[in-house]
Amino acid sequence: MRIIYFLLAIIFSGTILLDHKVLAMEVPNIFYSDLINGPKNTGQNDKGAFVTIWGHSFGETQGTSYVTIGGGQASDYLVWSDKKITFQLGPNAITGNIVVHTPEGNSIENIPFTVNSGHVYFATNDDVIGGDGTFDDPWTHAMSFYAQAKPGDILYLRQGTYTGQYGKTFMGAAYQVMSGIAGEENASIAWIAYPGENVVFQWGKGRHFLFLDKANGNEAHYQVVSQIIMDGAGETAPGGVDTGGFYTNEEVGAHHLRIIGCRVTNAAKGTSTTMTGHLRITNDGSKILGNEIDNCGVKGYPFNNNHLIYIQCGADNIEVAYNYFHDDAAGHCIQVHADDPGKNQYDNVRIHSNLITSDGSGDMRGPTMSNVLPDSTLYYYSNVVANIGAFSAFNLVNGTAYIYNNTFYSIGGGGVLSLMSDNGQHMVIKNNIMWSNGTAPYVFFGSYSTEYSDWSNVTIANNIYFNNGDGPTQDSNAINSNPLLVDPANGDYKLQALSPARDSGYLLELFPYDYDNIIRPQGISYDIGAFEYVSAAEETCSDNIQNQDETGIDCGGVCEACVVLTTYTLTNFISIITNWLGIGNETSDVNSDGIVNTRDLGVMMSGWSN
Repeated sequence: MRIIYFLLAIIFSGTILLDHKVLAMEVPNIFYSDLINGPKNTGQNDKGAFVTIWGHSFGETQGTSYVTIGGGQASDYLVWSDKKITFQLGPNAITGNIVVHTPEGNSIENIPFTVNSGHVYFATNDDVIGGDGTFDDPWTHAMSFYAQAKPGDILYLRQGTYTGQYGKTFMGAAYQVMSGIAGEENASIAWIAYPGENVVFQWGKGRHFLFLDKANGNEAHYQVVSQIIMDGAGETAPGGVDTGGFYTNEEVGAHHLRIIGCRVTNAAKGTSTTMTGHLRITNDGSKILGNEIDNCGVKGYPFNNNHLIYIQCGADNIEVAYNYFHDDAAGHCIQVHADDPGKNQYDNVRIHSNLITSDGSGDMRGPTMSNVLPDSTLYYYSNVVANIGAFSAFNLVNGTAYIYNNTFYSIGGGGVLSLMSDNGQHMVIKNNIMWSNGTAPYVFFGSYSTEYSDWSNVTIANNIYFNNGDGPTQDSNAINSNPLLVDPANGDYKLQALSPARDSGYLLELFPYDYDNIIRPQGISYDIGAFEYVSAAEETCSDNIQNQDETGIDCGGVCEACVVLTTYTLTNFISIITNWLGIGNETSDVNSDGIVNTRDLGVMMSGWSN
């Protein structure tokens, strides 16, 4: 009976693992899209909006693959790569989910899209009023769109560098573009770079590139800004996008903003201590996905409070994901903060799947949450934070932060994670790799006046600690060992095959995806860190099994180049299983690799005969 249970466990585990392998290695997976609504007519060739999706396993070329929207096939494809597709909706699009169809399978239906009755327009950067906004006769000044946009309308900006001012000065501050026209649910207003073209807005003369507030008496809710390069021109302005609203008020300014696939660069080059953000979010429901923020701030300046992303005013249901922060100098790369302490509540702020890197100096701080009401909640998971030299990889002053499955590499400053006050905060720390720079503690307790140590504010389990001694004894499942990352010094933070992080994590069912949107677990439990280990698609067949990972489960069948020397029947199968209980028994080591494990079972099953 013991043997039967053992075999059933192997077979059952193998089935689960095989399903996960398909999801991980072959079937397309959509992470996010820029548009979630738009028209299927007007615009270029009267085929409606261009929609861009990001993910993996789409295929390097399109081949026979295609995209459907609500079951209707997209019309045209301007970009197709393994991680990005841009398609035009066309007449067959129907309200429903976006699905990528490839020979390996279909993506899951996780990206809903609404077909609406908006209009598609085009503009160039000639800065002379003219044109009618069509593809063949585009507006020659972006102000033309601003002057007449209605809910559901989309502007595609053509190649070039835009240096003019297309809005107005508001409250004494100059913004390059001001959008005072509000979109609506399922009818957003969008500012998007035409597919495959570089659109640069260059503005260093005042504040942000795009200001979304009470121009014309309206707040510009439901806006999309996609694939635009926002260049601060090396000036003092913060660049980026500002949703408006005064910091002492709660949930003000534009809500439901989507900033997708943009780049903010070369901004905030002065030494001002003004506290603002390159992307400033002040109201609910916004998503900041897949952007690059680089070369912002002044390195070596001791008090830089220009944050890269600043979430203010009690904004709820915010998602900051898939972004790349590098070569910046900032107060905090992501700041969740109220300047009016004890007033604003923040709920469901999700920071995940971001890559945050620095050079190890004190010019960059990890994310923080501070001056919020005690019941505020933030989820910080599947991020990679590397070489942060000041403060910590995450800092908590108030509220509750759930710190799950992150990879923190070579973190300096006050500590890998820090609690800077005992004023109504709680930190839940599970499944993280905490790699110190050699001097920083793993968990630091302190305040702005005195140090303290109160582990009652911390729930901690199943973390890996390395490079500064053992982890805290409060973590009863601590692993004090090198996590065996592939090549972290050169930016590869995935797990090696023999990493102690594999299958050592706590099961967190509400967070079933890793940094690459690979489903967890790939083995018997979650791996620790941002990445779930996935076997290489092709492995050597030295043990007569192809595409097999270290669990020994055959994920791809028998390698044709290999020869199975033995035919296994029920008699010798039972004999070998019986001997299996004696680890190291030569009879059980059927593939002669010196190890008795489930790989041997795979070889036996490959050579099975009735």
